[in-house]
Order: sequence, then C-alpha cells, then structure tokens
Amino acid sequence: MHKHDMPSQETARLVDFLPAVICLCLSAIVLIFLNFKPTSQNKLAAVFPPGFSQEMAFLSVIESGAYVTGNGRFDNIIHLQITEPEKRDMIIKQLKNNGAWAVINPVGAIGCFASSRPQQKIKV
Repeated sequence: MHKHDMPSQETARLVDFLPAVICLCLSAIVLIFLNFKPTSQNKLAAVFPPGFSQEMAFLSVIESGAYVTGNGRFDNIIHLQITEPEKRDMIIKQLKNNGAWAVINPVGAIGCFASSRPQQKIKV
C-alpha cells in the first residue's frame, strides 16, 4: 500500500472537528433567531413571502390594525407600529393570517435592511 492510498492524519483530524463546527453553526443560528424574535415593544417588521408586492404587504399591515412606519430593502418587508399594546397578539396573528411568514424585531438583521425612514405614520 502506498503512502497516498492511506487516509492522512490531517483529514482524520478535520473530521474530528466536524461535531464542534456543527454545534458552533447551530449556536449562531439560534442566536440570530433570538435577535429576530419580536420583543415586547410595539415596533415590528412583517416579512411576507417573496413575490408579495409592496401594495399587498401595506394593505395586509393596515388591515391588521397596525400603522405602516416604513419598509425594508425588499418590497415584502414592512416596518410597522402597534399603537394599542393590548391588541399586539391579535395584530400579529392577523398579520400571519394575511400572509406574513414572520413578524420579527425590526432591529434584528440590521432592521431588515431598512431603506427608508418614514416621515409620518400611515393609517388608512
């Protein structure tokens, strides 16, 4: 058997580190999602599916009873504010019923790639 036919010790050592690397990656993912989790504050971001137009997303937020306060870099991410804290859970549920994939903390992921700073709240 030639030397190049045998598995090298370096390859075997990399495989030994694989469980640690997987744990590190899973820990990072958990920390990221904890940052996305909506806090008790009433400023949130609704993430709608790709292809959801900005108009449809705005209407979904407005129909839920929240105020649109801005948008993300993509049309399917809308920043919103809930002015009646006692209705927060109901509004989040309504947003999800209206098609939102997630309602998250807008500060997570750099404000969902915030691209605009609204001048006023919009409620129709």
